[in-house]
Amino acid sequence: MNQKVFLPTSYFGPSTYYKLINSGTAYIEVHETYQKRSIRNRCQILTANGPAILSVPLAKGKTRSHIMSTNIAYEFPWVDEHLKSIAAAYNSSPYIDYYLPSIEEILRTSPATLFVLNSTILDWIRHTFHLAEVSYTKEFHQSCPENSLDLRYKPALYPIGLESYDQVFKAKFGYVAGLSILDLIFNVGPETEIFLRNAVSHKQFRV
Repeated sequence: MNQKVFLPTSYFGPSTYYKLINSGTAYIEVHETYQKRSIRNRCQILTANGPAILSVPLAKGKTRSHIMSTNIAYEFPWVDEHLKSIAAAYNSSPYIDYYLPSIEEILRTSPATLFVLNSTILDWIRHTFHLAEVSYTKEFHQSCPENSLDLRYKPALYPIGLESYDQVFKAKFGYVAGLSILDLIFNVGPETEIFLRNAVSHKQFRV
């Protein structure tokens, strides 16, 4: 059964977020109000000191706005900080040199809105690792259609459904689930497509 999956827009979200796109017909919610402290503008990477959050700063007064008109703040050089943090965390990973230039190019475009940034990231990941097409919601619904999988507001579920893989600091912290897709990309490179190919069992998300 080709089940519908509803997801929020995401800034380099967890790997399972992208795996879910291959598990049914994926819809990105574009008619909601921005939800703070979520994968919409935050991602988690693994550093020498443990998991760390990278957050895209938003313009003042935009934290209660429509997601498509939520503007990014550039007064602080967050792009430089994110790139510096990513490079430091994954300096010894096998594929840092191969993929970091593309990621830097995306961030350096400095789009005005969070939605455009996230859409550009999603398009790059989809095309690079051959993910399925995505659709966008035509209007907002408080609850999604019956028998669909609504993960717009359930961030705790995203670590579910991905096989473990070798991470830079696995010897120090063990395997850490729920990290940004960046962790998977830098550590397994082109095999990212294999990890994201097989559909997630939706029964795992029935909580």
